[in-house]
Amino acid sequence: MTMTDPPTSDTEHRRHNLRTRALLALRRAGVTTVGQLAARTDDQLLGVTNVGVDSVAELRRATVEADLAADEALSRLVWPRPVSPRDREILAMRDEGITFAEIGRRLGISTERVRQILTRLNTPPV
Repeated sequence: MTMTDPPTSDTEHRRHNLRTRALLALRRAGVTTVGQLAARTDDQLLGVTNVGVDSVAELRRATVEADLAADEALSRLVWPRPVSPRDREILAMRDEGITFAEIGRRLGISTERVRQILTRLNTPPV
């Protein structure tokens, strides 16, 4: 599995045990890339509200394990939410070559919502 592959099961929804709260706090503090994280000391990171000792340790470990470049987003360390049964259904229809409009009609959702879901799942348009 690569960083861009969707998870293969509902339980495999995170690559690392990262706390969403800590990542959101870092984003609010302007820390959005691996390089920005690396440039800060542990004490500086601990000064950010909602970032604790465990979060800092996990972020440091995860960035080393993922071997990301300095300009890559910290969000690359976290998988998207689990793939739902509806997501799987949409993926299957897309793989059959069915248009976004037809998928939306069949599921009672908008074409735009179909596009958003497929974008989240990182699939190219038909």
